[in-house]
Amino acid sequence: MSMPDTPRGFTYRRLRAALATMALRWRHELSLLIPERLRFWWQEAGQLIAVSLDDAQTVHLLRPTGKRIEEIGTIDLADPGAGARAARLIQDYKRQSGNDVQLMLCLAPVKVFQRTLSLPLAVEENLRQAVSFELDRFTPFKADQAQFDFRLRERSAGSKQLILDLLVAQRSVVEAVFANIDALQLPIAGVTTIDDIVAYGSDCRNLIPAGRRRANLSGFRTRWRLAAISVAALLSLTVLAVPLWQKRASAIALLGPMYEAKHAADQTDVLRGRLDKLVETHNLLPDKKWSGHSTFRALEELSKRLPDTTFVIQLDFDGKTVQIQGETAASSELIELLDASPLFKDVGFKAQLTKIQGTTYDRFHITANLEATEKAALSIEPTAANAGKPASGNQ
Repeated sequence: MSMPDTPRGFTYRRLRAALATMALRWRHELSLLIPERLRFWWQEAGQLIAVSLDDAQTVHLLRPTGKRIEEIGTIDLADPGAGARAARLIQDYKRQSGNDVQLMLCLAPVKVFQRTLSLPLAVEENLRQAVSFELDRFTPFKADQAQFDFRLRERSAGSKQLILDLLVAQRSVVEAVFANIDALQLPIAGVTTIDDIVAYGSDCRNLIPAGRRRANLSGFRTRWRLAAISVAALLSLTVLAVPLWQKRASAIALLGPMYEAKHAADQTDVLRGRLDKLVETHNLLPDKKWSGHSTFRALEELSKRLPDTTFVIQLDFDGKTVQIQGETAASSELIELLDASPLFKDVGFKAQLTKIQGTTYDRFHITANLEATEKAALSIEPTAANAGKPASGNQ
């Protein structure tokens, strides 16, 4: 029992039709670039013998040679030995060409009807059925009165149209020609026109009735065509694969130097780590000294800043702050003098000034925070010391 068409099957048929159309178009376009002799061989025109019947009841056996037609021989249907003569001519041609042959009955141009059709793209899946249904609209014949075949010329996805080259002959005309040559007992494989054979060889349009249709001849040349397609496909794959293989080989060749460079970089990182540790160990004491505040620096700065009328009785220094206790005759200037130092900040009295009876001195208790480390103090001092000096120049 047949299953209903599924959307997936529908898509597959559409895809198959699109690929077939694309292959047909490519084959037609590429055939224009192929030399005539090679195109003649590919179309298997050398395997065809055209059988033509004129009005004088004379049968002409013709063979295509490129764009020309050469006559093999003629047969008079009134001759009692016409059948034997036809068989002899065909056998002689087979021996000369070395090929199996197909006989194609060629109708005169006045007995066929040719037209270009434009159909919607939606009928592509059942194209022959659609052409048969619409045949009486495009030709003087109905479907049951004619033999027809077509060639897909163009498939336009933009305009959603199919362009067909239609070939039609009245069925009674085709049967009448067969009736005239049946006495020759020729194995006719198709009905077409001589122009179609010259242009397309074995791919010509075929108007033979279904009851007279024979299996296509699959001889030596057909196998050669399949072999040629296989070789072309193999060469195409080779063209694509060789650059990839070369790039792969180049990448593999670069793996060795890359691993060596990575190993050298790892060793460099190890040596750099060892050097950093050695430097850190070597600079431990200097860094500890220079990153902290120096007691000597604090004492030196105080000796520079405090006036001569100031006596320090007690000095407390914890590395971050300094406290000074003593006696001074310039108590109003102490805060200002110490605050001007780049080493001290937040300078202030920790306790109130106490007047010493009978003297001009005051007892003081000052506290201050250290502003910068030893390194910063050294970098600030030259700038502060040179701020009040005039710029050097020629006097």
